[in-house]
Amino acid sequence: MKRRAFYERQAGAASPTEFAFQFVAWMQSRRTPATPSDLLDRYGMCRATAYRYLRKYQDAFGEAAR
Repeated sequence: MKRRAFYERQAGAASPTEFAFQFVAWMQSRRTPATPSDLLDRYGMCRATAYRYLRKYQDAFGEAAR
C-alpha cells in the first residue's frame, strides 16, 4: 500500500475542515479506541502524524476518548 503525504485529503473531503469532521465522525463511531495503526491503515498517514491526530482528539474530547 502506498502511503499518502499527511497533507493529502481523504477522497470526498474538499477542505481540511471537512476532513476534520469526517475524522471525528469516524473516531466517534468506533466501538474501541483507535490506535495509530488504525489511522495508518485508514488514512495512509505516517506514525508521527497518527499520534498527533490521536492526541489532539483526546485533548478535545477528554480522557474518555482513549
